[in-house]
Amino acid sequence: MRKVKQTSLIDGPSEDPGDCLRSAWASVLECRAEDLPKWTSGQPWKIYWRNFQLFLLLKGYKIKRSRTARPLPFKTPFDSFTAVGSSPRTNAAKHVVVYDWNGFAWDPYPGANGLVGEPHLYEWLVKKDPDFDSTLLHKNAGTGIFYGRVM
Repeated sequence: MRKVKQTSLIDGPSEDPGDCLRSAWASVLECRAEDLPKWTSGQPWKIYWRNFQLFLLLKGYKIKRSRTARPLPFKTPFDSFTAVGSSPRTNAAKHVVVYDWNGFAWDPYPGANGLVGEPHLYEWLVKKDPDFDSTLLHKNAGTGIFYGRVM
């Protein structure tokens, strides 16, 4: 795991939403946050989440989720995964942190130490071979929104 800090903060001066999700997944994937899709002000969450999942699928991964159990080590190609729960900074949004097999490992919010209480959701990656019809995958000119249909 690579410790990647958030660059957009929910309580920061920018109008952009916080990027804890992007930073937590960058930590798991051991890349820069800038390498992953960014949620921007005015973009509907559902559009961003679909784009994020599509991005991961094109990289050969699929997100699995559970509200009650953590992944088994042999089920994921990484030594860490994310946990989603209550933010210590606001009731208006959830917060995403990184867990490993021993529990809490990293909070991408600068100087923070995790969630309030137990996670509500665990998310991890599994290998998934992309199976796309390339004619159905295109970029909507000028919007930065990707559309695609999994075959």
